[in-house]
Amino acid sequence: MSELLGDLLITVLFGIQASFTHPGIILPPKETLGDLELKAIVRKSQRNKADREVLGYSPRVWRALAETIRSGNEQLMENKHHLLSKIADLTSLGRNLLVAKEKAQDLCAEHGFEAEIRKLIEICIEKASKPISPNLEKGHHEKEMKIKQAYKRVLITSLQFLNNLITSNETQKLHLWMHLFGSPTASQDTLDSVPDDEPDELHELAVEDINLNSEPFLPLPSNRKTSAKQPSKTTEVPEPLTSLPGSVYSGFTSLSNSFNSSYYKPGLLTDIPRILGPTEIEALPMIVQNGIAPIDGTDKDMQGVRCNMLLAQESGRALLKELLVFLGAWEVEERDFCYKMMQSITEAILLNGLAPFAYEAFKDNKDIITPAQCVLLKLLVSIYRSPLSAGDTADADPPKASKIIPSMTLIPLRLKNQSLMSSRYMFPTSPAPTPTTISSEKSKASPTDITDTATQPHGITTAPSLLDTSIAAYLIRVFRIDVLPNIRSIILQQGAIKSGEMKRENFEWSLWDLDRVYEGLYQFMEMMVVFAEDEEGKKIMLEGVKEAVANMKLKDDPMDSAATTFSFIESPESEVQETGGLVGELVGLLVEMNRIIPRYLQTKPNQPQTQEQTQAALHYPHPPPSSSDTTASTNKSTQPVPTPIISTPQNLVERPYDQHPRNSPPPSSPPRSPSPSASSTSSLDPDSTLTDPEEFTWPHIKKFCVLLLTNLSWKNNDVKDLVRERGGLTAVLNQCIVDDDNPFIREYAILCVRNLLEGNVRNQKVVSNLERSAKAKLEEAVVLEGGAK
Repeated sequence: MSELLGDLLITVLFGIQASFTHPGIILPPKETLGDLELKAIVRKSQRNKADREVLGYSPRVWRALAETIRSGNEQLMENKHHLLSKIADLTSLGRNLLVAKEKAQDLCAEHGFEAEIRKLIEICIEKASKPISPNLEKGHHEKEMKIKQAYKRVLITSLQFLNNLITSNETQKLHLWMHLFGSPTASQDTLDSVPDDEPDELHELAVEDINLNSEPFLPLPSNRKTSAKQPSKTTEVPEPLTSLPGSVYSGFTSLSNSFNSSYYKPGLLTDIPRILGPTEIEALPMIVQNGIAPIDGTDKDMQGVRCNMLLAQESGRALLKELLVFLGAWEVEERDFCYKMMQSITEAILLNGLAPFAYEAFKDNKDIITPAQCVLLKLLVSIYRSPLSAGDTADADPPKASKIIPSMTLIPLRLKNQSLMSSRYMFPTSPAPTPTTISSEKSKASPTDITDTATQPHGITTAPSLLDTSIAAYLIRVFRIDVLPNIRSIILQQGAIKSGEMKRENFEWSLWDLDRVYEGLYQFMEMMVVFAEDEEGKKIMLEGVKEAVANMKLKDDPMDSAATTFSFIESPESEVQETGGLVGELVGLLVEMNRIIPRYLQTKPNQPQTQEQTQAALHYPHPPPSSSDTTASTNKSTQPVPTPIISTPQNLVERPYDQHPRNSPPPSSPPRSPSPSASSTSSLDPDSTLTDPEEFTWPHIKKFCVLLLTNLSWKNNDVKDLVRERGGLTAVLNQCIVDDDNPFIREYAILCVRNLLEGNVRNQKVVSNLERSAKAKLEEAVVLEGGAK
């Protein structure tokens, strides 16, 4: 019976094509019968493997399908929307037949059905993105909405078709990549013909010509470098190929013989994230993942080449940017399928050493951190924190050390005759890791799982730990150069407004702007915490600390350091020339936030401190962290404090300690700033009142600063000395109280104080002096209060 199914389908398709080209030529009952028969065949192809193979392996079937859907596309371009149901059935049938894998996939592309689907996608995008006039009556408006939804359904099925087309088929993957992101050979021809002084839309894609035993013609991605002039301050790197000789693309040639250039349109899929929702767009990231992620059963080398192609072309970067912005705009959760697909895509970019290039490509001069960069950082944090690769399940084995990835040396890439990566982000290249330098977790792998680096091609080495030091160094430098100075400048402006030194109308940042900046800062802080938990990353973060401490010891008498008076850093420019690296800048940020950004309490109304509480504090003082709370209250009492707005208390975070230490009055709480999505897991009040931009309180940032200082000061006297000399010890002590903008900051601060005091006599002496000073002030306050009575 299955042998006759092909003839039956061709007969049905003949009638459907006639209904497209000659409307009304077939009687309505006969046309309905043909539509029902087509639907029945679609169901059979979905359920029966034998039927799929009979139809999928038939050239006559694919030829008839291509001719039929071509006629349907022509009618859709003329707004014959009533034919959408038939087009949807044809697309579903083609999608189902592709499950028969390679033979069906090749026949589909050979006879043009795949090209017609790409044309159909273009039509659906145009129709689904067309705005509906707001002046339509309710009935017409509902009709237009139904038509748009119908086009969206066809678009979703078409994306599923493309995903099935390229599954386990290297030829079709390469053909689709050429259509979506431009042909590599076309890119080379364009580069050769464009003068040096004109911007070029396509960029060079350099790959090593490596002869592999199993696939001698498949190129393996390696370090990239542009043929144009390099920035003068870049580091010296190994010289890769800067042209595209024919031998490199011999693999491409063997896969491109049947390339169909019909409906060639790079960037075809770029607008889809603006049309579909999270549950509708799943097939699109699956297509990208299918083409670049190192999935089992795929050619890892070609996956790497396509990953390079994706980011080398403007259309590829635009699609990736839209997908990243899509995740942020829809606030897609980490457990969602779409997020996991994007995590797998990001991991492929990371393993190919292209994460820095991707971050630079998404830069915008209007934003400190763009939404795409913010989501990219979030995905990187998810990858680093996950013990499994993005595509694995919870029951899967962890990644083995034998995974081969290119060395992640940063080399300037050019975009439109401009260097994609600024020379100020460049850093010395790290030596290629060997099996002896693999992290402790990786070193536990079986010796049989580790590939001998001596047998690897040039530029390839055994996989290091997932946290590559070049990625850490790059992001830390970006954080210090592009992010921290701008954040500190904004906070200083907030302080100037509160002190009356600056007018509110001169503050250029809106709440919306600050929310976007905060989202990026939050993700950067998360990334810094990840780096601080890695030994190699911590070494990079500690750069400059020893030099700064040594310079301070030369300028000041070490014996007088305990009595040093602490002054707040008024601006980044007022720092000494030796900033102390990232540690010094984090201390400066915490000091400024401690002075300018007050803490917030929503869990207990402010209550005045009674005389009994004061007496109890004198007889039973708290440890040093609590005694510093009085200093914090004293410091804040000299500053203008906004009128507190306390909402109905609802303690969402468990507190192991009293929120109001007995020896310090509870501070007043400022009006709430908006709660960004990055802090959705905190105890912030979701119904909090929006305030002026200058009152933005930067939730969680103090907590991150304290946490980073806790990790970096562990058994490191240089960090302890630098924190003390920059006034950070007092700032950390002032965090030993509850702050609902920074959940559990008291506990983090206590641990930080412990690390700062351990084995450091001068820090212990400073805290002891502060404790005696605070006790003396309390005794004086009690005497004055008694005398007044």
